[in-house]
Amino acid sequence: MNVFHVFGKGKLLIKEKCLVLEKYENNRKISQKIPIENVDIIFCNGLIGLSPLSVNKILSRGVKTFFLNNYGSVKGVLLPIDRIFSTFQIKQYEAFKNRRIEIAKEIVNSIKISSMFALSHIKEYEYVKELGNLEIEANDIRELMGVESEIWRIIYSFLKDLEINFEERVYNPPKGELNSIISYGNSLLYSYVLVELLEHEFNPLIGFLHDLSERRNSLALDLSESLKPILIILLNSEIVKRKILNQNHFEDNKEYTYLNLLGKVIYSSYFENFMRMKFIKLLDGRKVSPIWILRKEVENLKKSLENDIRFDSVWRRVCL
Repeated sequence: MNVFHVFGKGKLLIKEKCLVLEKYENNRKISQKIPIENVDIIFCNGLIGLSPLSVNKILSRGVKTFFLNNYGSVKGVLLPIDRIFSTFQIKQYEAFKNRRIEIAKEIVNSIKISSMFALSHIKEYEYVKELGNLEIEANDIRELMGVESEIWRIIYSFLKDLEINFEERVYNPPKGELNSIISYGNSLLYSYVLVELLEHEFNPLIGFLHDLSERRNSLALDLSESLKPILIILLNSEIVKRKILNQNHFEDNKEYTYLNLLGKVIYSSYFENFMRMKFIKLLDGRKVSPIWILRKEVENLKKSLENDIRFDSVWRRVCL
């Protein structure tokens, strides 16, 4: 999955049969070619316009284009119509009606395992033991959400013990540097998950753990949950500890903290490298990347729904 980030204010145009970003910086016109032949996703961070020809070029190449607002939230998606509708979605809906609690339990189990992996990776065995003692037993979705909340309570306890000025998870809007980074990173991760779901013909509105909502893609939220712990524990907290981002990379006041344009550029680079880094060891000895885990998880879920068989998370194959 090759990703290209566009930042700031500008317009995507076609010039000499190439997709080009034109924008102004310091009263100077800048043109940047986008290698669309080698791009799967374009993230538009900011006010990015598109010409009719650029829309046609993007759609004809099958490139998924995400539009993020100033705070990293996905506000819209441009993609070919054949990625929106599928008869497979009937089976997805049937599974939601008949197998929701079963699949939701495995999603929560995957969050637990990934959290244990991330904390084991940095030798925080006290928290690993606490997570290992959690039983994923529930008779309904509400009880399962309670188990998930307990997993996150343990993760946030770990973050509080680090010397990174973190008191609690605050969002909508985020407050503090780490909360700001977590929120922006989650938005990028959410978009990655959405791409994979659309590639595999899912309806992202129909989730299993998170309730259906017309204003959010519940399945994308479901499958992003197991990747959030490794992102937060192994990348985001390290960025803060190592002071890779400083006060010059944030918009900060008493009400909120957001990454500014330069902060987003720097963080996005680290995020892309992290998603492709092969550091997750499987039981068979191979090392794989978070993006591989994501793709395999989506494939496993689709196979389960198509064949009406048990959904086994790929996290069960990870060494702790």
